[in-house]
Amino acid sequence: MPQYVTGKKWESDKNLVWEVKFGQVSVSEHPRMLETDGKYCPMFPHESRIRNLTYSTEIFADIEFSQKELDDQYEENPVTQQREKKVKAILKSYKKEKVAIGKVPVMLRSKFC
Repeated sequence: MPQYVTGKKWESDKNLVWEVKFGQVSVSEHPRMLETDGKYCPMFPHESRIRNLTYSTEIFADIEFSQKELDDQYEENPVTQQREKKVKAILKSYKKEKVAIGKVPVMLRSKFC
């Protein structure tokens, strides 16, 4: 897959589209941190204060990627009532489960604390 370069147009003879769908989103049970040796260990509010870290937990999601080739003909989407190009073929499709997509701060005295 080519890397996007600003100001440079990448042309293709196909009408290709990448579609990303997010499935189940979850939050890790308790805050944890990655140590320098590559291991995860639980993090507590006092320790995060001493190390000047944010007391936060990870957000995970199931993500499905698919690359589609679109046709030149249009069809109406029954959900959005908008015209969209028809899908000619699905070229690639794969799913990754429990991908870390970010962190969210944890409040003290909450059920995640």
